[in-house]
Amino acid sequence: MGYAFAVGKPVIALRTDFRRIGHHEQVNLMLEQSSSVVTSCNQLLEVLHAPLLQGPDA
Repeated sequence: MGYAFAVGKPVIALRTDFRRIGHHEQVNLMLEQSSSVVTSCNQLLEVLHAPLLQGPDA
């Protein structure tokens, strides 16, 4: 993940563990600052710009 971020590759973190990290954090600081953090399949598809979100009429 660190290498991908360093060379400008997009990094996506899928959060499935919903225990609290801190008062203002979703995940640890390294993940929060170097990736797009998503918490659902729909958010993941949005971040990936997936054509499935467009629907059949798009």
